[in-house]
Amino acid sequence: VLEVCRALDRTRYTPMVSVDHAGRLRPEGQAALESTDVPVLTLRMSPHRKQVREAAAELLTTSARLRELGIEIQQSSDYSNSPLEPLLAKGGGVRCFIAAKTNSVTGGISWGLRWRLADRVILQSNVLARELGRRSPVLRDKIVVIPNGVRTDVYKPRPDAGLLPARPAWLDQERLTLACVAHMVKVKDHFSLIRALAKARNRSRIVVPLIGDEVDADYAGAVRTE
Repeated sequence: VLEVCRALDRTRYTPMVSVDHAGRLRPEGQAALESTDVPVLTLRMSPHRKQVREAAAELLTTSARLRELGIEIQQSSDYSNSPLEPLLAKGGGVRCFIAAKTNSVTGGISWGLRWRLADRVILQSNVLARELGRRSPVLRDKIVVIPNGVRTDVYKPRPDAGLLPARPAWLDQERLTLACVAHMVKVKDHFSLIRALAKARNRSRIVVPLIGDEVDADYAGAVRTE
């Protein structure tokens, strides 16, 4: 996200980051944003279970602030599944929503409402576009795909990073190696990958190392058993 902010044509775009409450960002994240001159706004977009009155008062001003700031494109990381965020965003003038993850496309009422209110839905891969179009054919004309690339000249492991041994045990030139990088949690659905591999014609020649933190130990154990 920071690399995108740095590369934006500032004569056309003004990036902003909003958080629900002060202190939401870690100090290193705050410092990194400040290095790009990207303003960080405190903007309530979802309810708060413990601070109901304070949050309600802040929510009443959100749409007005969005409209005042002229925000037209939003990328959300809201996982509360509350319909408030898309309603506030639309009321504040947001026309386009960006989705960066599969669970944004397959999510609940919050994401579904967001897509229906949007003039344009910006996705980062054709896979997401096909899935959203399959689930909601009425949205197909709204979808725009803007691939999310990685600058390999900038983002690459340091020689001393020690991320992998010189030649991992699972790396074999006689076999196809496909790395699956994802936390071990239910939403990642490793079982679909396992079922797909079982149907592969030459599955004995395919190696798929699973790379990711075991956030859900029970789920990780079930994947190993499978």
